[in-house]
This record gives sequence, C-alpha cells and structure tokens, in this order.
Amino acid sequence: MKIHNSVIIFLSILLFFTGCEPNTIGLESITSDDVIREEESYDTIPFTVIADTRSLELLQEDTITVLITSEVNDWDYSVETVSGKISNILPASFDYTRSINDTQETQKDEITIKFMDKENGKNYEYVIPLLFKKIPEILE
Repeated sequence: MKIHNSVIIFLSILLFFTGCEPNTIGLESITSDDVIREEESYDTIPFTVIADTRSLELLQEDTITVLITSEVNDWDYSVETVSGKISNILPASFDYTRSINDTQETQKDEITIKFMDKENGKNYEYVIPLLFKKIPEILE
C-alpha cells in the first residue's frame, strides 16, 4: 500500500511540474438521498481528483489517466461517462478515452465519479464536464 501511495504522490507531482492543473471540485450539501454533490466549496470533500482535461479538450490526447487520492482510509468509487470510454479501473485511478466524432465541430462529454466513504457512510458525486472543440487548420 505504501508503494501505491508513493506512486500516486509521484504522479501528482509530475503532473504539477508538467503544467497540468488538478481538476478539483468541492461540495454543496447532503441531499435527501444522502449523496453529497459537487459545488464550489473546497473544504468538505475528502477526495481529490487529478485529471489533465486540458490536453483532452485541446485534442492533444485521446486518453488520460484520472488519479484519485483520499483522506478516508476505507472508500470505494464507481465511474461512468456519457459518451467516452472508461477502462483500466484501479483502486485509485482509471483511464478515460474520449469518443471521436469527426463530423461535429464541438463535442461534449461528462465523467461522473461516485465515491463511497465506508467509514462514515457518506456518498459523494463528482462531475468533470468536458468540451472538445476542433480548431480549424490554417491553410498555407
């Protein structure tokens, strides 16, 4: 487990120094079905999600690895997407591959991560919105 945590820390530092910004979203409140949803409060969610969404949205990459760290020891998560593909699901990371549609100028997708805090019995929902826009090529 210590090696796994060291790898996550190393990858987080690597992403930081390569110019990638963590895509971190906070929480609003507990809803009637006991799911805490994202909002703009950074101090209540015990999970951090690191994803280089910029390289996806600029169409530099088709696939990214999303890293997850947590302040909670006993937790789990599930992940889904509207039109992309989720693969290589590991205890603290997964790969997202965007669907490629060459006929549209603009394409949207969304990654939804549902966290289960088994220590406190709380559930959290974290959404990463994505917008892919083709940049017209300059003809010489």
